[in-house]
Amino acid sequence: MILTNLLFESYFQDFNFDEFMARNPVLFGSGQTRDVYEYKTDFVIKVALGNNGEKHINLNEVNNHECLTEKYSAKIFDYDRSVIAGFQGPKWIIMERVKVNPYGSMMKLEKLVPIDDAIMLELKRDPDRVFMYFSFALDVVTTNKRRSKQAIAQRIADGFKGEWIKGLIDRLKKCEVDSFDFHSLNWGVRESTGELVLIDYGDKI
Repeated sequence: MILTNLLFESYFQDFNFDEFMARNPVLFGSGQTRDVYEYKTDFVIKVALGNNGEKHINLNEVNNHECLTEKYSAKIFDYDRSVIAGFQGPKWIIMERVKVNPYGSMMKLEKLVPIDDAIMLELKRDPDRVFMYFSFALDVVTTNKRRSKQAIAQRIADGFKGEWIKGLIDRLKKCEVDSFDFHSLNWGVRESTGELVLIDYGDKI
């Protein structure tokens, strides 16, 4: 798999990754495969930690963004365009900075995807539990794997209705994005528009 959008216009043409790292940037977050750094005011830079598949998370994310569209995913403005990146995946990507507030994201989700009050009570309106089972429900309708055996996931999936969720399901199927681990910290609200968007979507089914 290679980058599908190498002709995508570079937004930060003068960005130099080595110079950026030499300035000891502020670490915004860290995961198993990537570190995330603050960049300017409105952006973050996701940096792959190694070469054993980690760069493919960035590769997937660039391609997935083009497929998911800005309606459902945080916008990617630029990425590593070195020759080797075209084969292994980008060492870094620059993404819009989206506000992460699990409780606020849950409230937004409730408006977009009406979830039965009885289910919300069962989940104690806990953002971590709500998004965990929401991701399981998405997995139910977008794959045939049904990795979660939890009946509550099926109940949430059975209640899916509305333009936003139908569009998300359609995009996830088309893009082959793995929704099984869309936990609460994988979502954020775009402050300029109030849209609920994914900020971590580099896993493929």
